[in-house]
Amino acid sequence: FIVKNGQKYFTHFFPLIKNNLVKNISNLQFYIYGNNSSDNTKKILQKFSFTNVVDLGCGEGAWIDDYKKLGFKKLIGIDISEERLKIAKNNGLSEIYCCNGKEMPFDDGSIDCLISNNVLINVIQDQDKLDILKESKRILNNKGIFIFSFCPTKSFKYKKLDHCSTVSINEMKKMVLDSGLKINRIIPCYFTFPRVGANPKFASFSSKFVFPITDILLRKFSDPDMAKVVYFSVSVNSNSI
Repeated sequence: FIVKNGQKYFTHFFPLIKNNLVKNISNLQFYIYGNNSSDNTKKILQKFSFTNVVDLGCGEGAWIDDYKKLGFKKLIGIDISEERLKIAKNNGLSEIYCCNGKEMPFDDGSIDCLISNNVLINVIQDQDKLDILKESKRILNNKGIFIFSFCPTKSFKYKKLDHCSTVSINEMKKMVLDSGLKINRIIPCYFTFPRVGANPKFASFSSKFVFPITDILLRKFSDPDMAKVVYFSVSVNSNSI
């Protein structure tokens, strides 16, 4: 069982049993997360026609297929690991740069679209998160957008991990505004699921039909900080999307 749509390089996260069932809920949520992230990015990008994208924290290029499906022609990857970047280049990235998000090698106002999938959680210091947002503002043009996701503190289960640092939605809002960026849209995603194993085909059905419905209901009645992942769309100028 090889997971597609943003997850095909994460197969080592998916322990299997003989009848091809996924063992536990965490693995299913990885699967759902891949589909959901692509869907949310597509919704945000509906009113735009960008052809270039910068993937901040691209790793080995797990999202390349999704970016191509979203219509991007030029895929630019940024990561702090040269080894991961080499793999990402082989997997289809057009350009790669080994650097951190605080010092990206682009001219002022030169980037249309910047996307970062759940990378900020691995930026330990809040000041560094803010610096990345400020740098994003510098490189975005007036019509460009930055789409990023993170896990809110309240819902994050692995609070003792040394390589993770979470913030609340309000704390992230403040960082965005302090950086000078404008908030266009915030999308909390809950990924609710009964705590039993399930066939991958059912997980695919859930990602397309069950989860969108439950997320709509939970966005109306639940605490956004209890979402598993929250997506922000921000820009230099406020865009109505």
